[in-house]
Amino acid sequence: MFMMLRSLRAPLTFSLAAISLAAAAAAQDAKPPALVSLITVEPVRTLLGELTRENQTHIEVVDLKTGELQTFAKADLKTIRRNIER
Repeated sequence: MFMMLRSLRAPLTFSLAAISLAAAAAAQDAKPPALVSLITVEPVRTLLGELTRENQTHIEVVDLKTGELQTFAKADLKTIRRNIER
């Protein structure tokens, strides 16, 4: 039994090292969340949040104040400021 475990040690160590390197590379490639500031048209409201998704017609943001996910039509927004510095 001991010999069998010992023979698995090298491949297992190699596998763990490869997984650790892959995780470290992925962590370096990950971008910090983009902060956005929105001002709505009617009713006039400002929102500071974390951008989760965006397409040509809508923007989805996690409101930093409430923690709620909110979706806005871009036509209903007066201003969209991206990459706000903390």
